[in-house]
Amino acid sequence: MPSSYDYKEDNKLHTRFSELRNCTENGTVRVVERRKYDFNEANPYQKFGTLRHEVFANFLRTHNKLPKAIGLELEINEDMIERSYGVEVWENVIIHLTPDIHNTTWVADFKTTTRGVDNYKLDKQTIFYAWLLNKIGHNITKGYYICELWDIDRTQIRGYEWAEKEITAEDIEKIESWAKLRVERLYQELTKENYDA
Repeated sequence: MPSSYDYKEDNKLHTRFSELRNCTENGTVRVVERRKYDFNEANPYQKFGTLRHEVFANFLRTHNKLPKAIGLELEINEDMIERSYGVEVWENVIIHLTPDIHNTTWVADFKTTTRGVDNYKLDKQTIFYAWLLNKIGHNITKGYYICELWDIDRTQIRGYEWAEKEITAEDIEKIESWAKLRVERLYQELTKENYDA
C-alpha cells in the first residue's frame, strides 16, 4: 500500500482514490497544496496502519489464505496481493490504485482501526477499485472490508470483523460520476494554480 506513487512526466493528470476523496468543494485546494509541496508525511496512526498492511500482505503471500481469526475464506491469488495499477479512465487522466487484495470477481480492503466494520459499509473505496479493475478486464461484483480491531492505544488486537458488499452496475455508474466530478475539480484547481499535474 504505497503512500505515494511515482508518476511519469507525461503531461497527463495522475491521481488516486485518497486524493479524489479529498477533492470536495473546499478540500481540493489542500490536495493541490500537498502536491505542490510534495507533502506525504504520515501521522503515527497511518504509519501503524502501513506496518500492519505489510504484515497482512506477507501473511497472504506466505500462506495463500486469510488468517483463520478473520473468519472469512477467499481464494487468494498471489499475483493480486497489493498489485499496483494505473488506469487511463478518460483521455489524459490516469488513476492509480493498489488494492490490498483482489481476485477477478472481488476486491478486499484491509483496515487497521479502533472502529467496527459498520463504519466502512458506506465507504466508496471497494466500489471505486471495482470500477477501475473492471475497466481492465475484471468482473468485480463483491467488495469486502476486513477490519483488524485495535484498542485505542494500538497495543492489543481486539479481534476481526468483515463485511461483504454486492457491487451493482448502479454502484459503478455512481462511482464513475463521483470520480469524474472530483477529477474535474482537481484539474480546474491545478490549472488555476498553473501547477504541473
